[in-house]
Amino acid sequence: MSYKKFFPTIILIFVFTISAMGEGFLTKPHLWSEGDTLVHSGYLTTYPRNGFSSDYDASNGDIYVGVVGYSSVNPDTCYLYQSTDNGINWDLYSWWADSPNEISNAQVVVGEGSNRYLFLAGRTDTDNGDIIVNRRPLPSGSWTSYTIGGSPRGIKNFTLTREQGSTYYLHLVYDSDSSNVFYMRSTNYGLNWTPYDTSDGDMPHLAVAGVDGLEDIFLTWRLDGPEGALYTSDDHGKVKKNKDFANNKWYLTPNMATSDTAFCIYQHEYSGRIYVGTGNSGDIYRSEDGGGSWSLMPDLSGAEFVYDIVGQNHTSNIVAATGEPARIFLWYMGVWQEKLELGAEDAFLCLAYDRTSGHFFAGSTPGGEVYKSTNGGDYWFECGEISGLDKVHTILVTDSGTVLVAGYYDDSPYKTPMFRSTNGGSSWNIVGDSLYHYRCLLQAQDGTIYAAGYSSTAQKKFMKSTNDGVSWTYLTNSPIYPLFICEGYDGTLYIGNNLEPTYRSTNGGSSWEQFSGSTEATDMIQSHPYVAVKKSTNLGTSWGATQIVSEYQYDVSDPKIAAGQGTSSYKVWIVFSQKDYADEWELRHCHSSDQGGSWSSPPGNVDDNPGEKQLPALKGKRGTSGPIHVAYVSDKDGTERVYWADVMPGAPSSWGTPIKISTWRSSTLHCPELTFVSTPSGPGIFYCRLFGIPIAKTRDLFFDAEHFTDVEEGEEELSKAKGFSLSQNYPNPFNPVTSIQYTVHSKQSHPIHTTQKSVYGSQFRVHSPIHTTLTIYNVLGQKVRTLVDEVKLPGEYKAVWDGKDEKGNPVSSGVYFYELKVDDLLEVKKMLLIK
Repeated sequence: MSYKKFFPTIILIFVFTISAMGEGFLTKPHLWSEGDTLVHSGYLTTYPRNGFSSDYDASNGDIYVGVVGYSSVNPDTCYLYQSTDNGINWDLYSWWADSPNEISNAQVVVGEGSNRYLFLAGRTDTDNGDIIVNRRPLPSGSWTSYTIGGSPRGIKNFTLTREQGSTYYLHLVYDSDSSNVFYMRSTNYGLNWTPYDTSDGDMPHLAVAGVDGLEDIFLTWRLDGPEGALYTSDDHGKVKKNKDFANNKWYLTPNMATSDTAFCIYQHEYSGRIYVGTGNSGDIYRSEDGGGSWSLMPDLSGAEFVYDIVGQNHTSNIVAATGEPARIFLWYMGVWQEKLELGAEDAFLCLAYDRTSGHFFAGSTPGGEVYKSTNGGDYWFECGEISGLDKVHTILVTDSGTVLVAGYYDDSPYKTPMFRSTNGGSSWNIVGDSLYHYRCLLQAQDGTIYAAGYSSTAQKKFMKSTNDGVSWTYLTNSPIYPLFICEGYDGTLYIGNNLEPTYRSTNGGSSWEQFSGSTEATDMIQSHPYVAVKKSTNLGTSWGATQIVSEYQYDVSDPKIAAGQGTSSYKVWIVFSQKDYADEWELRHCHSSDQGGSWSSPPGNVDDNPGEKQLPALKGKRGTSGPIHVAYVSDKDGTERVYWADVMPGAPSSWGTPIKISTWRSSTLHCPELTFVSTPSGPGIFYCRLFGIPIAKTRDLFFDAEHFTDVEEGEEELSKAKGFSLSQNYPNPFNPVTSIQYTVHSKQSHPIHTTQKSVYGSQFRVHSPIHTTLTIYNVLGQKVRTLVDEVKLPGEYKAVWDGKDEKGNPVSSGVYFYELKVDDLLEVKKMLLIK
């Protein structure tokens, strides 16, 4: 049996059979049906994304959903609904108001065992409210409220979750309008909360992974928030950051271990990493978490000044240009390699990257030569000669592949034109006004090219071109001598140098104002939003390194994370919305098969049909390793609908074909929500719908369910119907020998449905004899040992496994699966080897 075929089967049986304590539930393939309105009256004012949530009671299967609505007595009120029959009927269980304050972001968590509490959390007010956690013992008891004080202004999203089992911590993560993510933990079931971590960004989401008692916690979020952040470098080796544009707040990132001038700062679009090149030491520092921490990269042998850094899209290749002497280094496979050297002692180089071809360009001072690499920075050659240019100060490659070069001519230093090539640097034409010395170039998001420079009369000129650099228009005198031009996320232009404050223009360079709070800077960049993730192996006390899992592609939104449980060899999935180059949204995914150590790249598509933001919900059933389910909103067929798909741990990158859930409900939908019902039969989906015109505020909450047919026969009748029975191994756990009993029956034909998704098993009649196999697999789906492979007459059998593989080698401790296959049907159970 192949790896790919085995694991989807095992995971579904693990979810549906093993978690059902061996009762052997058999299920039909996925069949979604639309339910009735959960709330028939009142105004539901659920907020997008984490506006409402749900959870289920593991002891009896009751489902709870919390949602924010409007009442005539109070403003926004938090309502809690309960279903005791798998979502068929719903009752108002409780409600919570905090008049005159508003309530938002309802979150529901249900405990289990001796700590079976029902938690309902929400946030008061719109801007400055606290998070309130309400707790009630189950099955009966009184509500108690606990306030998490000191919450920041403008909380938009927060998630409350818990670990597995009856002894658990509560984990809470939320964001603020200043693009900060805060993580807190309660170790006493909501009585007290302790903050542990802060990250730059928004839209946080949590997942619990692993085995009960040994869980790991994962946090994903949108790094630097919806608009990214501005970063500046300065003469003192410092990097400042501004991600709170509304309040224009700058702050220092953690210090790099240098006081040298930071000449340049660059963000690699492929990885999201930020690089800073320094002065006398010639060092390069790198940050993988939006400037939250910096690490010194390996030494560039003999380098003194790092003047420029660029990277290649869709690879990890980074090129650094140094000075005195001028050299080019390539970062490849974790090592800096020198690729080009110019002999002049006072020489330096500037760099540019061509997105259309993947080629690098470098300009030299002195000399005025332009060099090019067409193989990722490994080999460089000189382009066509530029007559009348002695020093190249800046190079720009436009979106069309046109190369623009500006610099300095010794014989006429303030009357140096710009040079333009449309053939990759083979030949050059003069463009621009030769009265100016152009110092820096930028192409904006709308395609406009800007140039800044100065003339012999000390006029500081700012120019633009709207035709790919063919002709130029004077805009205004810039207020300073610029060393850089930067464009912000909203199109604001910034110019600056290392001696004066930075200035900005909100009207395309027609006028300028001093950028409040800014200081002198050697360089500036606008970062892009990325999806980030990090892991805690000590239940949130400390966190590992941040990893960026998305690529730069205009914008990302709403990352969600889910992970396998019940096994130490779990997998983790992240889904998020990402805008493509056509300005439309796609639902993207990535996964980790090594417990968060590395992530699949590039991200794949759950749904490659563009549409509006998908607002996904992602969840797996607590205590199981999969499958993982996603529900999301898309208007890909012209109307906003809810879609659903799932993925199996055995094929973590292969999402099922999305299924449309809401076939007739139109108008605006909010973020869906996933939960699970009492029988192990898949998730139900909650989502909101807006009826009529917005002023009516009539919003109803619906419940849709994925229906399965449970076979009602007793275990003995069921085993006979399917032609065999498989017992739990004994002893279990074991070391090193265990016995497995099974029975092969002779039975008339009977319709059986396999547990593989969307596949019906065929009708059959058990003949005598019948081919039977009993096989051992590890958690990776790899075959370890075949115990039985022969035809069997009806009867009871016992096989013994001595804990060794096919070659007679003892296997390691851990979870193993044994699969009994009789004819074309099979059953799988798990066992634990402990040495």
